[in-house]
Amino acid sequence: MVRPPVGDVPNLGEAPHFLRSMVTRPTKVFYCEKIDVNTTEMSCKVAATGFRGANGITANTDMSEVYIADTFSNSINVYTRNSADNTLHLLQTLNIGHSIDNLKFDHETKSIIAGSMYSFAKSSKLDKLYP
Repeated sequence: MVRPPVGDVPNLGEAPHFLRSMVTRPTKVFYCEKIDVNTTEMSCKVAATGFRGANGITANTDMSEVYIADTFSNSINVYTRNSADNTLHLLQTLNIGHSIDNLKFDHETKSIIAGSMYSFAKSSKLDKLYP
């Protein structure tokens, strides 16, 4: 499932090249499974693409929905999962307004718990204030 990144690329000003590269290069999410339970050999395939920074993934109780945080797009993407082949289909994008990092599905409340990071666009200013 290819989806375009949400929103504009943030202005990173004087941020290091590796950080600018992280924000502007697309990332992917893979599905991997063991080929043989007696070895460490794995088979992987692309499950979803088009992220600015896929960084955090969780699923609901029955694994029918998968939630993927897109850190640099400030969003959580909700996918339905085909249990026969584990392909993902985008259901909706939740625009959060903050960089999201790590997700957890709370099985009791049926809620998604997410960490939020301070804006990467402003981090270089913080580095100068707090070396």
